[in-house]
Amino acid sequence: MTTEQTAQQYPDPVSLLKWYAECGVDETISDSTTNWFEVADNIHLKQQVKSAGTIIPKRAAQPALPTNKEIIEQAATLAA
Repeated sequence: MTTEQTAQQYPDPVSLLKWYAECGVDETISDSTTNWFEVADNIHLKQQVKSAGTIIPKRAAQPALPTNKEIIEQAATLAA
């Protein structure tokens, strides 16, 4: 690779940093881009995914909360 080819391939670092700042980049991590939407072959799930046909048991009903009137009456009884 000649010096001219290297100069064409890699821009001036100062100009590149100025351009990054103008674009709002505040951190550079790698020279290559990362495709976050790419599906990798080496992903293994540690937990099985439930299918749509799986029946999920319902939770027991929670007791009803007291009304404001009941809370005030209880507070008045306790204060007396």
